[in-house]
Amino acid sequence: MFSSNLVHSFSSEHGHLIDQVVYLQPYKEGWTNEYVLKYDHRDCIEGSRFYRYEKDAWRGWFFSYDHVRAKKFECLSVQGDSDTLKKIVLEEYPDKTSIFIDRAEAILHQHYGDVHYWEARRSMRYAKHLIEAGNLFRRVNLSSTDEADRTELPPSFRDERQRRGALGGDYVCAHWRRRDFIRAHGKELPSIEGTARKVRTACFWQCLVGLRSRSHQWPRNFF
Repeated sequence: MFSSNLVHSFSSEHGHLIDQVVYLQPYKEGWTNEYVLKYDHRDCIEGSRFYRYEKDAWRGWFFSYDHVRAKKFECLSVQGDSDTLKKIVLEEYPDKTSIFIDRAEAILHQHYGDVHYWEARRSMRYAKHLIEAGNLFRRVNLSSTDEADRTELPPSFRDERQRRGALGGDYVCAHWRRRDFIRAHGKELPSIEGTARKVRTACFWQCLVGLRSRSHQWPRNFF
């Protein structure tokens, strides 16, 4: 994700306009019977839902920096790895000073699934100050701690051991998609009130299940 210093540095050198947005997407016809590294300029499958042309520039969700715009936008169907992406940048956009690659997850990892790949993924931890803020919120508002819920993690993934027994707490977590997601799928998403009703329903049924296996009391934060 962009840092504020990086954005300010870019703006001071290039202004608020990005030369080119390249929206990566899979091939509409899917994979063929053989693995071939390739890319083609294609019509957008979904990319155009995330960007719109207004006042001679393309507007999109550039990590919440609303003042940033792009001069050009196009979709590129790709089936390849990081070398393919390198080829795209060098051969297709040699004269561009700034390029915003959207949906870079479409690029395959050259060493996907090897030991170093999984070590890198497992080694990731939230920043210490975020963990402390989360623990404080859980303790004060949800009566939840790692010790009580049996969800403790060692500082290093190398010290982890496979074990079962996590209990969790008397609460339900919801991943509520907003921002760029609502711009592309606004008509498909429930309103704030509708979301609250769905979460409340999930809490209700979760509590009914919990009551059968735990004490016959409602969690104090349910209502």
